[in-house]
Amino acid sequence: MGRCVRCGAVGTVQRDHRQNRMRGNTVASNLQALCPRCHQFKSEHPMLATEEGWSVPRWGVPSSWPAQRMVCGPHGLHLVWVLYDDLGGCARSTRPRRDG
Repeated sequence: MGRCVRCGAVGTVQRDHRQNRMRGNTVASNLQALCPRCHQFKSEHPMLATEEGWSVPRWGVPSSWPAQRMVCGPHGLHLVWVLYDDLGGCARSTRPRRDG
């Protein structure tokens, strides 16, 4: 049981690698909890998932690649941009500019 960082659903979540698995990248900054529906969305729409912060391209560095995360605020659940660290924490960030 957990909360999906994309849609906020509470229930079954799956550990997802933001950047596809490769040797040495199973670190906290590269992991997120997604419900099965959001995990499937990420797999079926890789370009959109990267643009929206749910995926990190192969050349990216997960700890430097902003992600979106569902948080509970005073007015309910909403998405914010964060940077994950390798200790399991995150800090608020801004929407990244991706000029190529």
